[in-house]
Amino acid sequence: MIRVLYVDDDPLLLETGRLYLQKLGNFTVDTAESVAKALKKLGEGPYDAIISDYQMPVMDGLSFLKHLRESRNSIPFILFTGKGREEVVIEALNNGADYYLQKGGQPKAQYTELIHKVRLAVEKRQAENNLRRSHRQIKDMLDHLPDPTFAIDRDGIVIAWNRAQVALTGHSGEEIIGKGEGLYALAIYGERRPMLVDAILDEELPIKEYYSNIIRDQDTITAETRIKTVHGNKILWGKASPLYDETGNITGAIQTVRDITRAKKAEQELVNSKQMLSDIIDFLPDPTFAIDKKGAVIAWNHAIEEMTGVKKQEIIGKGEYIYSLPFYGETRPILIDFLYKDWEEISYLYEYVREQDGHLVAEVYSPRMYDGRGAWLWGITAPLKDADGKINGAIQSIRDITERKKTETELLKSNEELAAAYEELSGSYEEINASMEELKAQKEETEQNEARFRSLIEHVPDGILIVRKETISYANPAACEMLMYGSERELTGRPVFSIVDPPSLHIVSLQISSVKTLQNSCVEVNFLRADERAIPVEMSAFTCPGPEEDVIVIIRNITRKNSVNS
Repeated sequence: MIRVLYVDDDPLLLETGRLYLQKLGNFTVDTAESVAKALKKLGEGPYDAIISDYQMPVMDGLSFLKHLRESRNSIPFILFTGKGREEVVIEALNNGADYYLQKGGQPKAQYTELIHKVRLAVEKRQAENNLRRSHRQIKDMLDHLPDPTFAIDRDGIVIAWNRAQVALTGHSGEEIIGKGEGLYALAIYGERRPMLVDAILDEELPIKEYYSNIIRDQDTITAETRIKTVHGNKILWGKASPLYDETGNITGAIQTVRDITRAKKAEQELVNSKQMLSDIIDFLPDPTFAIDKKGAVIAWNHAIEEMTGVKKQEIIGKGEYIYSLPFYGETRPILIDFLYKDWEEISYLYEYVREQDGHLVAEVYSPRMYDGRGAWLWGITAPLKDADGKINGAIQSIRDITERKKTETELLKSNEELAAAYEELSGSYEEINASMEELKAQKEETEQNEARFRSLIEHVPDGILIVRKETISYANPAACEMLMYGSERELTGRPVFSIVDPPSLHIVSLQISSVKTLQNSCVEVNFLRADERAIPVEMSAFTCPGPEEDVIVIIRNITRKNSVNS
């Protein structure tokens, strides 16, 4: 219900008006016979509208209106008077009166019109208040946004300028709002230039010379631009959209600006980092490739291009096990795919597979390699992790070990021959011990066999050590020369592990202690020369028949081989 304060110095008119307003308008009406009493009532409670006579003693209706407006009271005000001078009407409207209605005529029709104007004034003021409240809410929301944001109307006049925009430009809303002629661009960029909001209102506006990465998505434009500031060059990202009225007509445009200098720098650093990693992988001498967690190839170096004949541009970005095709002629999971799965599922496909410090190492024969000539391949795979330690891919290196395999076969054959010779010698010793009567007769034969054996092991190019209870009991000339010892005496009696490079101790110890179960195995390790310098060798070990359970260790210098491979 609308609450009205009716002011008039005529008590009869006040009462008559009150009755009509209450009956016809369903208003709540309070009356006052003077402006002073009216002001007192205004101080006691709120009213929705004021109806006031013009001519009253002490303070007339026009002075009453001026007093209210000067005190920032915007209550709807209807001047209802018998004086109809044109200058009074004009002055009243100029000072904020909502309506002017002249007294006289048929009472019911007159008060019906007055009620109508009161309703109009109240509704108008409520609409204005709602609009003002809505504008306040919109301004508060814009001020809450972390990104600098502003809006313009169709004439290019700034209608919103949030706090983040003030922080970016140093220009307050009071300086910018209500102004146009590209002042917003001057505040942001230091020059009057087209902005994205301008392109929203004028689609033909050329903005390509000012912006890059321009994207138009329906009625929205996003783009990037570079500016110079006292703090150095900055990269700004902007997004602009139109503003519509309730009928769908464009009434203006709004733009958000964001400083993405740091993000762009980080993005470029990431690109540089990826390129550096790609260059490092490409520099590796071993054929190497990498996949992401979805199985798509993300790196394919020059060495693997040469090995497979597949160029990186043909395979980068592709998945579904395409990287297995050059090796096996079909797409299927290979070693890299089982790094964090049950790798025992594929162990039957490889010569051997073992897990080592979170890596998988394997050997396999690939008959399709090198146009069907085939090759023995050694592979090792490792995880790729992000900064948080989460796995996001894997990398695998491959090495052609065909020549090494041939060497191993030859070495095993030599080992077998040496073992047979040693067994024969042991048999001779047993025969000597079995029959002392035949000692003299067999002595010459035994000495000849021993001479042949010693001649054999002293003239083979490989180093031979006989180890008894982890102590060297014999070293042939090749071993002394390889390890730079002047004579056999300098080696015999020494612990065998004293001539092994510390990083290789575990492997050598395993080979010797497990010689019975690792028969015919060959490993690459480092021994120590007399000058304490490491020398790479291929090593194999086997048991020597006899009561002492000696172990024969054969070492072959592979320094030159490694140099050739490098």
